[in-house]
Amino acid sequence: MNRERIALPCLNAPDQPFRLWTVLKELIGKDISRVSMPVQINCPLSGLQLTIEREAHNLEFITKASQETDSLKRLATIAVFSVVRSILFKDRVMKPFNSLLGETYELVTPTYRLIAEQVSHHPPISACIIQGDGYIFEQCLLPKIKFNGRSIAAEDEGNCIITL
Repeated sequence: MNRERIALPCLNAPDQPFRLWTVLKELIGKDISRVSMPVQINCPLSGLQLTIEREAHNLEFITKASQETDSLKRLATIAVFSVVRSILFKDRVMKPFNSLLGETYELVTPTYRLIAEQVSHHPPISACIIQGDGYIFEQCLLPKIKFNGRSIAAEDEGNCIITL
C-alpha cells in the first residue's frame, strides 16, 4: 500500500544531542575542504528529494489555475503557488545529502505523476516534470549557493515552464 508521506522521520535521535559549535571549534585553522562533517548535520533526504518536495508541494494551485477562465486570476494563482514554494524552506537549516549523477525520483499519486533526475553533479542540476489534471510543470533547477563568512545566499538560476 503506497501512501504519501506527510512528515519527515525524526531528524536526530533524541538521545544524541548535536552541537554545531563544538564541531566548528575543532575546525579553526584547518582546511575545511578536507574535513569530513558529521552525518548529524544532514537532513535525511537527498538534495534531489528535498528540491522536488518543494516543487510538488501545493500543486492544487496549478490545478485551480488550469480550471480558471479569467487570465488575471490564473496569473494570480500561479503567483501564489510560486510564493508558497519559497516558504517551505523557512525552517530547513540542515544540509541534504548530495545527489548522485543519474539519481532518479518518481512519485505517482491519484492527482499527479512526477519524475525527476539529477542530470549533472558539478554543477548540481536537477530536472523534473510533473503531469497533473490540466497542466504540465517542467523545471530545470540550477541552485547557486554563496557563502561569504557571515551569511549564506541561495539562488536558483534554472527555469520553470507551466503549461495549462
